[in-house]
Amino acid sequence: MYGSWSEGSEKEIAAGLVKKADTLEELAKIIGVDAKGLADQVAQYNKFCEAGVDPQFNRPKAMLKPLSKAPYYAVQVQPTFTNTLGGPERNQNAEIMSRNGGTIPHLYGAGELGSIWSHKYSGSGNISESLVFGRLAGANAAVVKSDVSQESVLGGKPGFRPDETAPLYQLQPGEKLGIGRGMGGVIAIAVKTDGGKIVSIRVLNQHETPGIGGKAIATLPNEAVANNGKIDNVSGTSVTSNGFRTALADALSK
Repeated sequence: MYGSWSEGSEKEIAAGLVKKADTLEELAKIIGVDAKGLADQVAQYNKFCEAGVDPQFNRPKAMLKPLSKAPYYAVQVQPTFTNTLGGPERNQNAEIMSRNGGTIPHLYGAGELGSIWSHKYSGSGNISESLVFGRLAGANAAVVKSDVSQESVLGGKPGFRPDETAPLYQLQPGEKLGIGRGMGGVIAIAVKTDGGKIVSIRVLNQHETPGIGGKAIATLPNEAVANNGKIDNVSGTSVTSNGFRTALADALSK
């Protein structure tokens, strides 16, 4: 309607979108409000116009136009919303598009961010769009991908970067590689056993915070050897300690 409003609101009055009356009392009756209350509010507003100051809603002086003569009009106002529709562009599968026109693998979008209505004025389309693209994004993200590991990130072994795989570590005779994940990333250790007893543990790689997790990593190998793998958490380093235990268990399972 914004670009097609008729001169004098004639079409909108005929359609019932705009109510018109010759008196405030008549207008109050048409729109179903208290006649005295409406008259009092108009009188108060006209005083604001005369003073050039609106202490109620802080309307700028230029917008204060008195309602002093008939006819009177009323338009029903509904609460609505404003939002920012910019963001990454997505295709019909909810895949996020790259700058070169392709798609970014495994990245999906839904809702107002990158809205398909970004070139239009905000309206009710965002709600349906969120429902439709939420379903599309969820369904497509859940499809099994052939280019990534299918092992659960919650139940499987911690992942590690390609440059941290077993062939690249220099293991000594009798040592087994163990991989865990601490606060700073991969924890890699080399464990040697003899007759079911742990005889040595070397830390091959770790990225724990110096003075915190790093301090625990310096302590845990000796404790694990002394107690044949039975170790407690180092205070304040639960993630690091758990990562070390995971790496130890990984090595002992081989």
